[in-house]
Amino acid sequence: MDAIMTHFKARIDKEYLFSDDELKCLNMPTLLVGGTEDAIIPMESVVLRIEKIVPHLKSMLIPNMGHALVNLSGQIIPFLLS
Repeated sequence: MDAIMTHFKARIDKEYLFSDDELKCLNMPTLLVGGTEDAIIPMESVVLRIEKIVPHLKSMLIPNMGHALVNLSGQIIPFLLS
């Protein structure tokens, strides 16, 4: 922990939220992955918003997963290869 805290710079600025117009510019296949139990970001709301805006979106809400998304290569790699 000492090494991590010595070199870790926490982001303290407010997160940037993309406007609808900015998101509409995503014309490539886009993957949105989130956990249903994310304590930081309300992923269900995010998915509802983004699905209306991004034309080539695939979204994956992982049940019972929080903010840290782990062991998902089996779901992500096929998207990247398609």
